[in-house]
Formats: sequence, C-alpha cells, structure tokens
Amino acid sequence: MGDPSNGSEADVWRKIKWNGWGSKNVSMKLSETDPNACIHPSGNLIPGLLPFMRQELYGSSEVKPLNKTPSLSLQEVLKRMPAPVVNKAFLHELKLQSSQVQVDGEARLTHAVGKNYRDLWRVRNGFLQRPPDAVILPHSHEDVVKLVDTAYKHDVCLIPFGGGTNVVGAIEPDPAETTRMTVSVDLRRMNKMMWVEKDSQHACFESGVLGPDLEEQLSRYGFTFGHDPDSHIHSTLGGWAATRSSGAQSNKYGEMEDMIVSMTIVTPRGVVTTPTAPRAVGVSLKEVFLGSEGVFGIITNLVIKVQNIPEQRICEGWLVASFEEGAEAFRQATINDIHPATLRLYDDDETRLSFSMKYKPTLVQSFLSKGIKAYAEKWKGMNMDKVCLAIVGYEGTKTAVSQQRQAFHRHLTKATKSLCLGTGPGKNWLEKKYDLPYIRDFSLDNGLWSDVLETTTDYARMIPLWRDVKQAVRDTWASLGVKGWIGCHLGHQYKTGTCLYFTFAGEQFDEKDIEERFLPLKVAATEAIIKHRGALAHHHGVGYEHVPWMEKYHGKVGLYIMQVIKEALDPKGICNPGKLLPLRDDPNKSEEENEAAKKAAMMFFKMGVMKHVTGLNKGKAKM
Repeated sequence: MGDPSNGSEADVWRKIKWNGWGSKNVSMKLSETDPNACIHPSGNLIPGLLPFMRQELYGSSEVKPLNKTPSLSLQEVLKRMPAPVVNKAFLHELKLQSSQVQVDGEARLTHAVGKNYRDLWRVRNGFLQRPPDAVILPHSHEDVVKLVDTAYKHDVCLIPFGGGTNVVGAIEPDPAETTRMTVSVDLRRMNKMMWVEKDSQHACFESGVLGPDLEEQLSRYGFTFGHDPDSHIHSTLGGWAATRSSGAQSNKYGEMEDMIVSMTIVTPRGVVTTPTAPRAVGVSLKEVFLGSEGVFGIITNLVIKVQNIPEQRICEGWLVASFEEGAEAFRQATINDIHPATLRLYDDDETRLSFSMKYKPTLVQSFLSKGIKAYAEKWKGMNMDKVCLAIVGYEGTKTAVSQQRQAFHRHLTKATKSLCLGTGPGKNWLEKKYDLPYIRDFSLDNGLWSDVLETTTDYARMIPLWRDVKQAVRDTWASLGVKGWIGCHLGHQYKTGTCLYFTFAGEQFDEKDIEERFLPLKVAATEAIIKHRGALAHHHGVGYEHVPWMEKYHGKVGLYIMQVIKEALDPKGICNPGKLLPLRDDPNKSEEENEAAKKAAMMFFKMGVMKHVTGLNKGKAKM
C-alpha cells in the first residue's frame, strides 16, 4: 500500500507500463525454444494460443514467423509529445508539496491514455494528440478541495485518474482544449481506510485505494468487499464508482450501485456528501454521481458495504451443448433463485480461445482430456464444434455453498445437455481471469490487435443481440477485405436480463488502422446493440467511446437533464471535458447545425484519426 510520506518514488504510476497493461516486469512472451508457443506471465508454457490465433486470423495454424510490431521507445515517444500548456498562476496559488506536482514527460505520458486497443496503438506509435500538462497527486480530501477551488478560479481542466485501466477513453484529455491547462489528478496516494463499523458492516475508504489494498485492510477485521473485476489488481474504488463497475461475483454481492452506501464528491460548486441511510428519500443523489466519470466533480471518500470473508469458495467448470441452451438454462436458474456467486457462459468461439490458453498438459491430463471429449460426444451427444464452457462459482458458509451447488447441479443437468468438469477448469479460470489484457499486449507486439465491448439487455433480446453483433462485425470485416475473430460470454445475471461481453481481434496493417478498420467495427457493433435495446456499456462506462450514442440511448430530454446538472455543478466545464455528454444544443442554431457541431466536438471521431494528429512528428507507424 502506498504512503504519501514516501514521496514520488513510491508512486504506483512509476511501476506501471506506459505502453501496455500492468506492472513493467510482467508480460506474455514468445517461447525461445518453441516457435509455436508462448510463455504466460507466470512462466508456464501455453502451446495452444498461437496456433489458435493463426488459424482464426490467417486461416492456417502453420508455424510461421509473426509480423513484429514493437512499440517505439520511451525516449522516442517523449520526443513526439506536444509541449505542455502551463498556467503558472494556478500552480503558484496551489502551493502543494513539490512531489505532488509532476510535470516530467514520463508522468504526463503514463497518464495520457487508458488501456484499450485504440489507446495503446496510438501511444506505442507516438500518436499523442493531447497528453495532460501536469499530474497532481493529492494526499487528502482537503487537498482535492483546494485543487478544485483553485482550478475553477484559474479555468484549469481536471481529469480524475484512478488506476488508469479505463477502456472507453474516460481519462484522456480533450484535444479541443488547446489553451486551457489540463491536469490529471492521480488519486492513488489517497488509499486509506478511514473507519469501519462492524455492526452496520460499513467501511469508509479514500477513493484512490487499489483493489488488493482495500481487501488487505478489510481482512484485518474479517471482512471482504466482494468486488473483483478483471482490472482488480490495478484499479481503484473511486474508479469503480465513477464507471458503475461490476465484478465477477456480482450475482452474490451486486454492482457498485448496490455496494456503495455513500459518496463524497468535490465539485466546483462545493462538496456533496450523500446520506448513509439504507434508502434514499426523494431523488437519490448517490445515483446522480455513480457512473458520472468525473464530469461533475472528483470523488474523495466512499462508504461501502462489507461482507464476512466467505467460509468456503468453490469454482468449477461445465460443458453445455450450445450457447443458446446454456443461456436459457442460466436464465431459468436466475429467475428460480438458483443464484451462484459467479455464472459465466462462453460461446463456442470464446470457448475455443479459453481452451487454447491452457498450460502445457501432463500426459495424465492429456489422457483425461481426450476421455472427457469422447464421453461428451458419445454419451452426452454433444457436438464439440458447438460445445460451450461455463464457469460457476459459489461462496459463503459451507452449508450455503453445498445447497447452492446441489441446486445448480440438479438444474443444469435437467435443463440442457451438460457435463460437470469439476474444479480443474475453475482453478484455471481463477488463475487466468486477469490475463486478457496481457494477450492484447502480446498481440500488439506481433502484428495483431484485440479489444472488448460489453452491454446488457433483457432476456427476450439476449440471443438476437448476440447473433447480430457478431454478424455485424463479421460483415464489416468482409466489406473491408480483412479477417478477424469475435467471441462472447455472458457474465452477470439479473432477474430480467444479462450482460454480454464481446472480445474481438484482427490484424494490424498501417497508420490508418483506427479510422479505416477499427472505427467501422465499433459503429457496426454499437448500432446492433442499440437495435436490440442494449445498454451502451455494462461496467466499462461511457468515456468518449459511447458519446455519439448517448442521445439515442437516453432520449433528448433525458440527455438534457444530465447536461443541466453538468452546467449547474461545473459552469466553466473544467471537469473532465469531452466525456460522457455531447455538446448541448444551441437554440440559435438549426438542428443540422447542432448535429454537425456535436459530431465535430466528439473525441470518438478524432482520436487516432490521422487528419487530427496535427503538430506531431507523425513519421510512419511501425507495422
């Protein structure tokens, strides 16, 4: 856990990659002895991933050298960074400790973008349109109050920065801000538990606490938070609240809106602390700020619900005959209150990816795997080309886990052709659940790319949405004359609907990869989601990636309400400009003029698009 007294050398950002995911010394690499295998960050050999990638993207699993696409060096990217816009009066009046204000190139670079494909492709190739001008690291709520007040006085833009794991562009400065100074506010020095109430099972934390540090502090009192997103190691409590995050055990513990009791937010208009009573009276102010992504202010403290550390945790794998049958079985389980902590169902495409990521098996494991396959085909009547992997997790008291497990076993074996694989696949999933970003980084190094998007919809539209999103992406690839891969899994269940999480991948070509190949995919997939009344996201947030569809999703009046709140709390527009909300309509302009102005201002259509990469030594993308 960090400590402000340790100074800048202890800051988390110094240990994190500027051009990839996670810690600087952790990555997935090619095997030096086997050209058809890669090495997991743990050091284990993964023999199946490269053949899978070659088969899906090149049409053949034949061993051949990958197209190397290394990142530019740190020194080269720093040379290409635009000069900062510095408001000296603001910095002078702020009067923080010297270690709290970082203006060096690496600090600015590490806080410049998030961690999606578009972000990392640009930073690896030196296409930085608008990095922050400085990084400020507050130590306390009082520091944030002083920062926001001073920034408002001097018209300086502020972007809250938690762990930097965002994948929808929520932490990147708006390139339209060419004259106002933009500051990235890194909150990770604010990482302490303020208090805990055992009777209420409430705890109060500063917003910059990282997932592992939060759990370590709670464990001293016998508690857990129960929130375990894929970004858990590197993301913060405040970031989870700002994006309406959801974790792997959400079926048991809920999402952020269920797990957060109260929040303290510093806005340009003053400080807001929402009530801690079990229910809101009138409009819930907590809901106004949940998912607001820093556009209304900066979250400093949060009161959360905490749970007793489970007596038992069990995670196991199943095979089901098809995605459609498995999804229906999950729906029936949920509406009948058979509700394991974790229910994940991978479609046939993503199941193949999951199987390809297994460590090199022993002879016994290979024999057992062949036996299971033969049994599933002969005795269960499963088509192994359509079979899907399900991961089911239970946690709680031993009695509760036993009851839930028995109930789900009975249900699934009756609802569909299925086969329980035991705890082996569950253990494998737990070991690798944080690994997808490392595969993305590995792809970027080797001529490929991958990215994700997710949504939630009701059960009536679940399967049509799944089919249409995949088809829309594949049709786009076909129209562009390129190949790609897309898979999906169900990850969170509700009484009325579920979350669908898509992963897709393709090949790198040149410096127009974003505008000519990636953006058409995003547009096609999002339009297919909207067609089936799907949400723009489930737990990743809006950022700038989903702004073009906010009016279509919320309606003109719904969007107007959010814009009015923004203007009331932040009249100068200093809080994370360019995110969450499009420009408000100008009553003096025609509808066509307003639409053109809104589109021109949207970062979605600018970031990584070469005509907007101005004033840079663009050079040539290293493809």
